Amino acid sequence: TEDPVSSVLVAWSSHTLRFGPQAEPASSCRGQCHGYGDKVPVSEWLLPVFVEHDRSPHAERMALLDFGNIITDSGHRIHPDEALKGAVCVYASHTPCISCLAVFAQFRRKLPGVQLWVAFDSWATNRRWFDDCTRVQAALANAD
Repeated sequence: TEDPVSSVLVAWSSHTLRFGPQAEPASSCRGQCHGYGDKVPVSEWLLPVFVEHDRSPHAERMALLDFGNIITDSGHRIHPDEALKGAVCVYASHTPCISCLAVFAQFRRKLPGVQLWVAFDSWATNRRWFDDCTRVQAALANAD
């Protein structure tokens, strides 16, 4: 099929995060890849939308859940009143689904002090990078 399958799609994220008025970032990451979650933790702060199938393990949601873990692991709350400042950038290798759009909206509502940037390409643009290995296997068979 030429349609994307969520289990092979990836998202990339970077972030900087400050707790309170401190000048230095408490957490900073220049880049991290996120894939489809096999064992998705229960998280009520970014609820997925169920449309035809479970969308909770999508890569974009996994990226933002990881960011939330940084906050909670530091002893802070994911709440609009928490003194958090920073920015998160998420790049998806495909157009985000309706569930991921809902997750982005929840993120902005619950963390108003953290800017969220989302960028993505179309599946048609990135399809060539996601191969089911049949072309590679065929090339290897022909090389023998």
